[in-house]
Amino acid sequence: MKQRSLLLSYYKEVCITFLVIGINTIAVMESGILSQSYSRRLVHQPPAPCDFTSNFTPELTPNETWEQVDFVSFHEESYTVQMTDQETPLDEALDEAPNETEDELDIRSQGQPRRFQSIPEPVFVMFGNDGFRDMLANFICNMRIFPPVLRHTLFIVTDERTRAHIDSFGTEASVWLVQNPLQDPYDFETPNYMRLMLFRGECLTLLLGSKAVVWLEPDANYHQNLLLQPEMTAQTDEFSFTWDNELYAGNFMRFPADPSAKTFYGEVMNRMRLTTLSGGVPTINDQNILTAYIKEETVKYTVLDECKYRSGFYFQSSAYQDRCKGVRPVVQQHNWMIGAQTKVDFAKSHNGWYLGDNALQCKQRDIRLVVMTMDRPKSLNRLMESLKAAPYPPGMTVDLQITADIDSNNSLDKETSDYLCSVAWSQGFLETRPWPRHMGLLGQWMEAWPCEEYPSDLYRAVIMLEDDLEVAPYYFEWFLAAHETYRSPRVGAVTGMRPSLVAKEGNSLAMTQLVPSHGVHAFAYKLMATWSLSPKYEVWKRFRAWYSAHKHEPPEEALAVDGIVPWQWYKHFIFQQRTDRMWEMWYIKFTDLFDLYTVYPWVDSGERTLVCNWKEKGLNFNGWDLWPDFPLNTAPVLNSSLIRQCPLPYVEWDAVFSDNHTLPCEFNEV
Repeated sequence: MKQRSLLLSYYKEVCITFLVIGINTIAVMESGILSQSYSRRLVHQPPAPCDFTSNFTPELTPNETWEQVDFVSFHEESYTVQMTDQETPLDEALDEAPNETEDELDIRSQGQPRRFQSIPEPVFVMFGNDGFRDMLANFICNMRIFPPVLRHTLFIVTDERTRAHIDSFGTEASVWLVQNPLQDPYDFETPNYMRLMLFRGECLTLLLGSKAVVWLEPDANYHQNLLLQPEMTAQTDEFSFTWDNELYAGNFMRFPADPSAKTFYGEVMNRMRLTTLSGGVPTINDQNILTAYIKEETVKYTVLDECKYRSGFYFQSSAYQDRCKGVRPVVQQHNWMIGAQTKVDFAKSHNGWYLGDNALQCKQRDIRLVVMTMDRPKSLNRLMESLKAAPYPPGMTVDLQITADIDSNNSLDKETSDYLCSVAWSQGFLETRPWPRHMGLLGQWMEAWPCEEYPSDLYRAVIMLEDDLEVAPYYFEWFLAAHETYRSPRVGAVTGMRPSLVAKEGNSLAMTQLVPSHGVHAFAYKLMATWSLSPKYEVWKRFRAWYSAHKHEPPEEALAVDGIVPWQWYKHFIFQQRTDRMWEMWYIKFTDLFDLYTVYPWVDSGERTLVCNWKEKGLNFNGWDLWPDFPLNTAPVLNSSLIRQCPLPYVEWDAVFSDNHTLPCEFNEV
């Protein structure tokens, strides 16, 4: 009884309201205002010259067979819904309607109770039942790429099975369980669909007022981090809506942290309930009522850019596609399609399905490229062209992140800025972002890949690259296969560069004189690599934590590694007070302390490399010898001798090989 008291009181107020405004409401309904399709003309605003706070993605290409999809058609006649014998009575559906206060909501995160007020703003709220369980899971897998969105997310679910399924992914998302017997993926405008829309709207209304809330739906593909969009995070008392060709959409709305939000959407739900006829089924959906109510201009609101926040109508309209050419979307909705399975199939055919085939775990993505640059746009372009030219196999996902350092005056040079605005990437997600302050080499390397913010199993390999590098066509085969093959716990990272420096002081031999002339195609070296570094997730996580714990200690004490050339270089930088030029000493000390090695390829007896350095003018080169250090290997790597080096030789600072210095590996024929 306690759980129903608030709802009963709520509906008493609705009845009183109906008596007061009933005549006006009936008049409005009879005039067709609530059911007609509005054709408000919105002029598309061109995008800003460049918004670096976004994760970019290539322009979407509509499926060549999209005409075969069963799309929704809106008409100007009223939405009258016919009852069937199989439909659940509305009274039964409302028996478990939400009526708690905020403190009484059954919200949990990772199995532990959580208060709604503890979820950080903006709160992304999404509703689903058992029939949409896989779509909810797919949203989780999508958002793993964009931390910390899931920490801000609240799922409203109507059954224990769906809550357990969401919890099984082990994210920081919160789940509010509010029981309801409607559990199927009902098609648009069917009676139970209308009932569920009313129910979920009432759930949403309970959450509004005290926090900024963004209402989302799971049938969409998110291409950018919502938390990096100013229109999502701005402190404002305005509402934000999306215009969906003929009306304001109910699938993406932003509500301010203001009591007016609860009042506004509560009235939308009131009006929806007032349209119920015999059988208790609402006859006008929430979007039509929302559109009519917004037209009364009772609230301040903005309309989100239709090209960044795309409707499913995009796939029907060539005019819509033309308007949005060159605009990188934040989200692509999959509405306007009839049937949950239709939407799932459509998402799968448009690279929008991130859930694994067993629906129990997320698909693992292949590679994340972390590119670091500063005022060398031509060098960056050369690296990018080599990355684009690689013959990636169908279905391989390669996400690309470019971080650009700014100068001491907190400005980014125009050429680099223009390049970042225009760069395109078709193999996966693309994120381009300047740092908010000057970072230097040390800051860039330490902060460019905050791996602990991402799931440990998200990528098979993460490759860190500076802008003066160039990669071989089959670089990706080496990094992926090397991580799979050379799994010894003493291996901390993989690189694509050809080793040249013998780190031990006093050495007089070149690397080619030390590496055996036959039988060595890859080896693990105590000295780390900077011209491409692909650390293991757990190793980089430990390194970042270790660096954070020791970064304020005097470098003479924290980083000393006697007997090696890099330490002599670093002592010179200490004297010059220029230690930020050599971040590598931190990783060298870390690997020395924890006995870790980096795996290098030894291609064609050291004659070629998989990642070359052009020695561009910068902090450590004068740019006079502008030529790659070694020519690139052009042959495929899979099943080559580079990944058949089992057991794997390892060498210390002196690079001296020994028969009893080997590490186990796991070679698998591909």
